Amino acid sequence: MMKRKREYHGESKTDLYSRWSSMRCRVSPKWKYRDHYYDRGIIVCEEWDSFLAFKEWALENGYRKDLELDRIDNDKGYSPDNCRFVDRLTNNSNRSNTIMVPYEGEMVSLTIMSEKLGLSRREYNTIRRRIMNGWDGEKALNTPVTKGRYGHSGTIKVVDMNTNRVYDSLKDAAMEFGISPSKLSEMLIGSRNNSTSLQYA
Repeated sequence: MMKRKREYHGESKTDLYSRWSSMRCRVSPKWKYRDHYYDRGIIVCEEWDSFLAFKEWALENGYRKDLELDRIDNDKGYSPDNCRFVDRLTNNSNRSNTIMVPYEGEMVSLTIMSEKLGLSRREYNTIRRRIMNGWDGEKALNTPVTKGRYGHSGTIKVVDMNTNRVYDSLKDAAMEFGISPSKLSEMLIGSRNNSTSLQYA
């Protein structure tokens, strides 16, 4: 393999050079998260072996310090026809592990939906855990995010989906199923896999 010709540009401390260097590190087999890039066959195109070529492309394609370099198709590598500069929210929503949810008649990323609805970090994390645990997207969004009030009789009703029996409190339902109220609470909010037939009423 031909050795890359050394470039002299005096820009090794600039933001653009840092972007270029980070891009190349991400596709290296030595990078600690190689399973996200190298193991998936993600590479940097030959043209961008040259920092000056990358810089020229960046300046002609909307580079700003407040924007991030994003691959349009996450299954393809870094190249002029597959890269763009976008804001952080858009970049975070274009990853291979992005969770899509229904919002106003279309599927959008959970990150964007959360931003639009003004959800708290706790609400976002709860909804994300629910979907990761197999909940339907619409159900995960529409089920209230509670604050673990399981000890207060009558505040949270729980239903057994197999029998349609309604319990007046999460605590009563937990006792009936022989599990702790805190464990059941975690199941119902999605932070733990729900092994019961119970749901919020």
